[in-house]
Amino acid sequence: MALRKEQVLLLVTVAFTVWWAMGLKPTDAGRRPRPKIKELPAVATPRSILADPTGTPTAVRELFVEPSESQPLPPKADLPFYPLGTLPVVVLPLEIGQQPRAYFQLRHVLAMAPASSSKEPKSEPKDAGSEQPKSGNGNPAPKPGPAAPTNPNTASDPSLVYDCLHKDGSKFWGIFLGKDTLKYDIAMRRSVAPGTEFRFQWINPKDGTTHDELKVKVSEITKLELARTLRNEVGLRTRGLEPRSTNVEQQRDLLFWLLETAQVEPWVYDVALERVESYRKFVTPKEHGYLYRAKVLAAMGDLAAEYRMFKDIEADLQGSSFQLRGLGMVEARLGLDKLAEKHLRAAVALNKPLDPRNYAALAEFLLDRGRVVEAVEPANNAVVYKSRNDPTDADVLSFHAVKVRAMLAVGDLAGATDALPQGISSELQVRATYLGALVAYAKQSVDSALTDFESCAQSGKIDDALLGVAACKLVKGDLAAARTAFEQIADANPRLRHLAQAGLGLLLGQIEGEGNNAVEMLRASLTTDPTHPYLHYLLGRQLRRNGDLVGAVEPLLQALRLRDDFLEALAELTWVHWGLYRRNNDTGALVRAVRYVDRLVDLDQRQGGKELLFVEMQGRLHYEARDVRAARTAFERGGDRSPFCQIGLALVEYILKRGDRAEDRLQRLRRLKPDDPVRKHAEKLLGMMADHANLEQVVDRFTSFGSGNRKWGTKTNGQARPLPGTESVKLVGAAGRLSGPVYVERTMQGTGRLVSVAIDMMVGADNRSEFAGLVVQIPGSGANAEPQFRVRFGMDDSRKVVLDLTENRKAKEPIRTSIEVTPGQWHTLRLRFATDPENPRQQTLFLHATFDGNPVLPKPLRMAGVRRNASTSGTMQTRLQADCVPLQPLDVQFRDYRRVQLKE
Repeated sequence: MALRKEQVLLLVTVAFTVWWAMGLKPTDAGRRPRPKIKELPAVATPRSILADPTGTPTAVRELFVEPSESQPLPPKADLPFYPLGTLPVVVLPLEIGQQPRAYFQLRHVLAMAPASSSKEPKSEPKDAGSEQPKSGNGNPAPKPGPAAPTNPNTASDPSLVYDCLHKDGSKFWGIFLGKDTLKYDIAMRRSVAPGTEFRFQWINPKDGTTHDELKVKVSEITKLELARTLRNEVGLRTRGLEPRSTNVEQQRDLLFWLLETAQVEPWVYDVALERVESYRKFVTPKEHGYLYRAKVLAAMGDLAAEYRMFKDIEADLQGSSFQLRGLGMVEARLGLDKLAEKHLRAAVALNKPLDPRNYAALAEFLLDRGRVVEAVEPANNAVVYKSRNDPTDADVLSFHAVKVRAMLAVGDLAGATDALPQGISSELQVRATYLGALVAYAKQSVDSALTDFESCAQSGKIDDALLGVAACKLVKGDLAAARTAFEQIADANPRLRHLAQAGLGLLLGQIEGEGNNAVEMLRASLTTDPTHPYLHYLLGRQLRRNGDLVGAVEPLLQALRLRDDFLEALAELTWVHWGLYRRNNDTGALVRAVRYVDRLVDLDQRQGGKELLFVEMQGRLHYEARDVRAARTAFERGGDRSPFCQIGLALVEYILKRGDRAEDRLQRLRRLKPDDPVRKHAEKLLGMMADHANLEQVVDRFTSFGSGNRKWGTKTNGQARPLPGTESVKLVGAAGRLSGPVYVERTMQGTGRLVSVAIDMMVGADNRSEFAGLVVQIPGSGANAEPQFRVRFGMDDSRKVVLDLTENRKAKEPIRTSIEVTPGQWHTLRLRFATDPENPRQQTLFLHATFDGNPVLPKPLRMAGVRRNASTSGTMQTRLQADCVPLQPLDVQFRDYRRVQLKE
């Protein structure tokens, strides 16, 4: 086949390319490259443009902007927020077992008086320490009245002390001598041999003098009335109930009465233990006998005997759910939690025969350890199976009580209401009423709770009811009645003393001037029960209100160590660290406050987000920490429910230089009623934003001087030169004996346009000048005329900060401070000319001076020589000045000149 023309050309091209490549530099074929190696000289690592190792802050420069020309001001950073609410206080958690995670049910904003010893600065957040002393109805809080007497006058009633013998129509007071059993039998008119003789010591009850001892036969006695003492009452009751199989229920009731009585008189426990041994001989099933013996031993606190009883229980009860439950309950009180939970869960799993007491015991164990969610199911089962295994009415009531406690612990108020017992016997109705009062108290139905508590207290059957009465009176603002009840409980009931003392501490904190006494009372409550987280919380809160922010930290931390989900303690700790930051400018305290508030809100959100104030605090703290994104997230979580969050979102938009969005948000709030405080605050912010938008700033960092910077003029009897690489200007005295001012000067048009001027100044260690600092003046007419207005702010010859003012050519007395200038350190001097915030329409100005951010003047100086206006007429001069001393060195540097003025 013949080749085509195109194919021939292709073959020729390929052959030529191969020949050319083979002939290209044939001497380099197969040679390995050998690059030359040269050692590079070591050079110093350049410093970061973001961090200067010398500690000098690196200035941030805006590209393509002339440094000394006017620039728009950044958004105003100190716009006021809408006021935060006050931290609520948790009122007394009554002994139903309310858990700290559910204390939101007990949050109240009580009418607090300011503590007289409060030392919190005005710049700190408003808190309960600034509230006015009001009672619950809005009236001024009354001063607590004197406590009621707690000890009756026994001398007026001899029957409280002496026996009374009736014989031959006469009545004799005295003391029965001999066997107690005999006198009880006589008093109860039981069969006693008529010839039995006994002795009676006759005593005059008026003066206590004794008469002859009487020897009386039983047949001669008309009537014998024993003294109304507890020992006689116990003897009469026990003597009147002999143990039999036919009166088991009466014996059980007697045991309960003895156990209640023993809480006041411990010797009664011995009587109860003796009675329970006889009771066990007749009661069936056998578990009931052991159960009541365990109740007596537990009340006596004899854990060793109680544990041995369950451990060595008779053979047919070994391994039963009754034994396992008993062991678990004793082990729980001994602190053997793992072993206790193992036995209690084993009792529930075995549960033969089905016994609701096993569920109730497990629920109680879990509740006491804060595992409230786990406790709900066994508590509910205790009520579901309450009729199994022949429970008593008291048992049934206890099953309902544990379910109420579990519902309150998880914050289910509706569930707690449904768990209240129905159809309880009349003997236990008082206890059922008390349980309902506790639920009403948690629901903040204070009037209903108070009525029920008072009913229970009048019955005399429940000591805790008086504590409920006192707590309700405190919430309602009846301080005198609450104080009387708390003092009575603290004196007469050791079991409730710690809560009564806590109530007194909370109450005293509401009275002006009683803050320190409140702290002492709360410290006393902690000596009674040092493991109660509420008491630590209340102490920390009161210390914070007294102004002792540092002292408040440890009690609040201890409350959180005991219960890390204690929201109100977290809120108090957040507030304390926020206050420490504002008081001491401690950024570490601000970081801690942010961390605490984040955890606070996280825990609160998990529990349903029940406190809007916590979200508001979170947004405010993140905003103050310059974490604008997190602040926005928090404010959005509060949303339309919170006026504070609506204002916060507008301020976030503004700080992000989205002024139109900020204005839109604030304009929406102007739709509210004219007298609404939210609308008034929004209008105030709109006005401040508009005023700020009318300002401009001039900045000069002295990168050039002299011919390179036409904005500044100089005084010739000295030297003023820029320092390369420092963006500062240095004033150096002239050689020889010359004296007087050395300065650089800048002039602006419009005497009323100046808002503020600031400069950083540093003096050398060898500097000896009469004055060095910032001068602002309106020159007088004529070459050598005195200035019409002048303010000099800086350092005198003793290196102390000084300020002097001249108005209308008349010098005022200089203001000398104790603040000392440190050589070799940069200090910031700032003068601000502001109108009166109370009368912004008046144009008279007030002078504010700060040194390193701290106010120098005790209060702003009113100036008559300068008024606020945007006129361009007249000139105002700014000088960076140092006054030479002959033959003395001068070494003063200035940097970062900042001037804020009204736009033309």
